Amino acid sequence: MDILEANVEGNTQQHKSGKRQNDHEQEQDKPPKRRRTSVTHLHTTWYSWYAQEPRWLSGAPKHQRSNSKQLVAYMKLFIAEGFVLEPSAGDFRERVLALGKQAEKAVLDFLRKREITSRGSTAVRKRLHDLHVAGALNDLIARHRKLLQARAIQDPDCQDLLEPVAAAL
Repeated sequence: MDILEANVEGNTQQHKSGKRQNDHEQEQDKPPKRRRTSVTHLHTTWYSWYAQEPRWLSGAPKHQRSNSKQLVAYMKLFIAEGFVLEPSAGDFRERVLALGKQAEKAVLDFLRKREITSRGSTAVRKRLHDLHVAGALNDLIARHRKLLQARAIQDPDCQDLLEPVAAAL
């Protein structure tokens, strides 16, 4: 019987090794699987920037701190009526969280209108940077500057990341 099977299917050892080679070739054709982690929501980044330990004391890597700084600066553009954050106020953390959620909603709506589906902190920061370079944020930057001049924005994070970039536009 083994001889008959060997004649019909070929040598079983040859058959097994050929099958392994075919499987290996098919595996090579597949693109590598991407690692996916949970999405870091924009309001989470906003909250950690304002309400948790000071940025210069945190153990976060420098690149992550830089990304957070840029994202928070972009998110500030989307708060239309200005804001007042006083760290000594009793409801400071609640106010920070509410403003973060408000800014997150506005940012995601802005991106959705441009058919951009990104929603994680890093991906959104990259898309906003691309839009900033393209000039799509110029009106928002101008409105933000007017709010700063009118003192409608009182921010404990006194540095304005977009100031030098906006002046270059």
